[in-house]
Amino acid sequence: MPTNSTSNSQSPKPQGVESGPQTRSSRKSARTVQSLPSTGGSSLSRSASGSQQPRNFRGTRVSSLGEGGSGSVNRYPPLPRISESVPFSPSPLSREAPTTGPLPPPLPEDASSTVSLPPSDTDPISKYLQRTIKMFNGSQDTSTPHRKHSQTAAATATLKARREVLKEELSSQSNIYTYGDNYLKLLYANEVTEEQISEYLDNTPFYNDQRWKLPSPSEIKGEDDLYTPYVAIINDIMTRIPRPGAKGHRVAVDSHATQLVHEEQDPTNVWSSPDISIKATGSSFQVPETEKRKAGDLGYSNMASFLDGKLDDDVGEKDLQQVGIYARQMFIQQPNRKFVRCLIVTEARFRVYQFDRSGAEHSDYFDIHQNASLFVRVIMGLSSHNEAVLGFDTSIKWDHENGRKYHGTITVEQGDEVKVYTLESPEPFFKRYTVRGRGTTCWDATDEFNNHVVIKDSWRSYGRTPEHEFLLEAKKLAKERGIELQGVVDMITYQDGLARTPQFRAEPQRAHDRILSRIVMPASGKPIYDFRNRLEVLYAFRDVIAGLRNLVCVELTHRDVSINNILLNEKGKKGNRGILIDLDMAMRAGRLGTSADFRTGTRMYQSLAVLESCTVSEGDAPPHNHLDDLESCFYVFVHLVFLYVSPGLETTTPLTIDKWNGDDPEDVSECKQAFIHRRMNPALVSPFWGKEILALIRNLQHFFKGILDEKETWGDAVFEPDSHKALVKTLLEKVEQHYAHVLDLFDATIAEVEKVDGAAGSATAPTSVTPAPANGVTIVRRSSRLSSGDKALSDATESRGKKRMSRDEENDPVDERLCKRSTPVTSLTPADNDGFVV
Repeated sequence: MPTNSTSNSQSPKPQGVESGPQTRSSRKSARTVQSLPSTGGSSLSRSASGSQQPRNFRGTRVSSLGEGGSGSVNRYPPLPRISESVPFSPSPLSREAPTTGPLPPPLPEDASSTVSLPPSDTDPISKYLQRTIKMFNGSQDTSTPHRKHSQTAAATATLKARREVLKEELSSQSNIYTYGDNYLKLLYANEVTEEQISEYLDNTPFYNDQRWKLPSPSEIKGEDDLYTPYVAIINDIMTRIPRPGAKGHRVAVDSHATQLVHEEQDPTNVWSSPDISIKATGSSFQVPETEKRKAGDLGYSNMASFLDGKLDDDVGEKDLQQVGIYARQMFIQQPNRKFVRCLIVTEARFRVYQFDRSGAEHSDYFDIHQNASLFVRVIMGLSSHNEAVLGFDTSIKWDHENGRKYHGTITVEQGDEVKVYTLESPEPFFKRYTVRGRGTTCWDATDEFNNHVVIKDSWRSYGRTPEHEFLLEAKKLAKERGIELQGVVDMITYQDGLARTPQFRAEPQRAHDRILSRIVMPASGKPIYDFRNRLEVLYAFRDVIAGLRNLVCVELTHRDVSINNILLNEKGKKGNRGILIDLDMAMRAGRLGTSADFRTGTRMYQSLAVLESCTVSEGDAPPHNHLDDLESCFYVFVHLVFLYVSPGLETTTPLTIDKWNGDDPEDVSECKQAFIHRRMNPALVSPFWGKEILALIRNLQHFFKGILDEKETWGDAVFEPDSHKALVKTLLEKVEQHYAHVLDLFDATIAEVEKVDGAAGSATAPTSVTPAPANGVTIVRRSSRLSSGDKALSDATESRGKKRMSRDEENDPVDERLCKRSTPVTSLTPADNDGFVV
C-alpha cells in the first residue's frame, strides 16, 4: 500500500496551466450574484447582504497581460484600424430597456422579425441562419453544479491530493450505495457452482473448523501480516476449482512492496502499490512497457483485480479513495475497461468495491469465516477467465508478442451489418484520465479497404443527444435545405447502446445512467498545430468558421471550439481545408438547455458571455449562440499564433495569454476583455507570422470590441434576465453580418498572404533549419516534445486547452489533451442532471 508521489522535474510551465478544477465555490468571493453583467462596461454585483457594488471589467488594465504593465488602472485607448479591411461597426441600441416578462416560445418559421439583413429567397444560408437564430432566442436552460475530477488531479504532484479530488469525483448528492450478499451471489452465479464451492471448502487445507487459515487477532501486529496468508488462499482457490476451457493465466502476488508505475497526462514518476494483485494474461492484458517495469512484469496493464489489506480497526471512508487510486490506473492502462471490481480484506471481514463511469458502489462488510462460500465465489469472479465478467469490452481484441499487444481489431455492429476494423496501435491516441464521466477513448484504425478512420467510444448521460444523432440530422437537414455541409466532420457508421452502467449495479435505479456508444469517422486530417505554413492555418480557420455557420444553418451550435477540435485537411478543397470535429457538446436550436454555461467547453477558449454566466443564477444567462463559437475560434487562433514561433517550433516561455486557462471564470473574463480592448504588442508574436496575421488579429479584436461596445449601450438592462435576453436576441439577428464580416477578414488576409508566400501550399516548414529565437524567447523543435511514438512526451505539451470544464463531461475534466496523431481529439461536455462534471 505504500505510495510515491515524486514527480518528474520538468521545465517551468506557463502560469495557469496546472491549476485545479473550476467550481462556483472557487470564485473570489462568497457573494451571491443575481444577474449576468454585460460582457463589457460597468456592471453591478450583489454582495451577500444584497447591496449593489459597482465593478468595471473593461476599464481595468490587467498588469499580468501587459507588455510590462505596472498594474496601474487606466482606460484603454480606442483600438485603431490596422488593415485595409473594413472594421465591423454595429449600430448602437437604445439604452431603454424592453419590458420585462417571460421569454416567448420559439417563433414559427413564418414569423416576421426585424433583422439586419432580410433573408434571401434564393440563398439557403441566409434563410436558415435567420430561422435558426429565432429558435435559439427561444431557448432557456437549467444547469448543475460542477465538481472536481481526477483528470485535474492528475496534474498535481501528490497522491494525497489526488485521493481528495477522487473522493469528490466519486461522491454524489447522496451516499454511495451499499448492497448485500444476494447481489454478489447472483453476480458470479455462472463462475462457480455451490457444489464446487462446498467441495473446495471440504478439501482445502486453508479452511478448517469454519475458519480460514488467517492469523488470529493476537498474532497480528500490522496489516503486513495479512498479505502472505491471503495470497496463499486466493491462489489455492483459483487452482483447485476447475475452469474448463479457460484461456489465459491468473495468479495472486504480494505487491505491497512493488512499485506499479502510474500513467498520467504529464510525465510522472508516481507509483502506487496495491497489497495483493491478481496478475493476468489474455487479449486485454499486456505486460508493462520496459521503462515502467519497476515491478518486473507486473503492472496495472496486466491486472485482473486487486485486494487491499486493512486491520479491522482501521477501515473507514478513506478506503474508497485508496482503492479508487488503483482502479483509476486500471481504467487508464486498460482502455477497453468498462468497470473495475476489487476487495478490501481484514483479519475478519471483506468488502467488494465497484468503479464504473457512473462512479462507485460497494457491498456491506461480510464476516469472511461465516461467509466463506461467498468469499470463494467473489474470488472466482474477480479472477474470471471471461474478460466480459472482469469488466472488459470484448468487441476490442488484441494479439500479443512477448507479452505486449501488437495487433488488434474493433467490431462495430449497425443493424445487421457487422464491420471489423484493424487498430493501428495498441494504445488509443486519446483517452480520459478520470473514473467517472464520459470516458472518451479514440482509436486510429483502418477498414477492409485500408482507408484510415477514427473510432470514438464515449459514455454519454441518459437523456443527452448522442453525437451520431447530431451528425445524422445535420447531414439530413443540409441536404433538404440545399446547404453543402463543408468544414464539419462526417460519419461513416455508429453503434449505440454497447453497454449501460446500471447493468453493472446492484440497484440500477440508483446509478446515474450512462450509455456507451461508438462512432466511426473518416480520418479527416491532422491537428491544426501541425501546420506547415501560414496559409494552411488561414485556410483551416476560414473554412472552420464557415463550418460553424453551416452548423447554425442546420440548427446546431458547437459549444466547444478548441485547438483540439480543428483539423487541417491538406487534400481538401476550399470549404474543407479545415474540419471541425467533436460535436459531443453541440446543442440544437430551440431546445431547453442552451444557456451559456461557464462549465461547458474549454476554459482557454470560452467566450466572455460563457465565462460571465458564472455570475448569474442558473438558467438566467442568454443562450449559447454563434457569437460564442466565433469568439472561441478567435481565441484558438490567437493561442496558436502566440504559441508557435514557426511550424513545429513552440515557445517554452510563459505566454501573456496563459491566464486565459485560469480557474476563476471572472478573472479569465477580465483578462480576455483586456486583450480585446488593448493594442497588441507585435513583439509578442514571432516574425514568422508577419504583418498580415498581426493585422488580422487586430481587426478581429476590433470586431469583438464592437460587439462589447454594443452590449455596453444596454446599461442596467443586463441585470434583468428577460430584458438581457431580449437585447441579446436583437444582437443575434445580425448573424449574417457577423459571419460575413469575419469571413471577409480571413479572405482578405489569405489574398495578401498568397501574394507574399506564393501559391497555396508552396511555402512549407523547414525540416532541418532551426530559426533564431524571436524577440529573445526560447524555442524548441516541437517534434522533440510531441512525438507520435512517445505518449508521455505528447501529453506533456498539453498546455493548450487542458482545463476543460464541462457539465456533462463530469470528471472529464476540465480536458484533456492534445492528440498525438493526425486524427481528431474529443472534448468536454455539458452538465449532467446529477450535478457532476464530466
